[in-house]
Amino acid sequence: MLNAHPIPPTPAQRRLQPPRPVRACIEWSKSGVEIIGTEATAWVPGLVLVSLLDARSLVRGAWLTTTDAVPLSPKPDIGSHVAKT
Repeated sequence: MLNAHPIPPTPAQRRLQPPRPVRACIEWSKSGVEIIGTEATAWVPGLVLVSLLDARSLVRGAWLTTTDAVPLSPKPDIGSHVAKT
């Protein structure tokens, strides 16, 4: 995955309870950009952890920028939530 970020320090991570549905933009190294429906499960300022269940990935989640994980619900977007904290 080309747009995944390193795992942020654990003390900075905040869980999203319940997880929020998002539309995630995934940039695969071989097959290009793909938009998927998934869930955001945690955040830090500027990044969101999304669930990723795909055979092309060895991990089950990825940290993406808040612009690459857009909320699907009418709740305030994750980026706004992070900015207020």
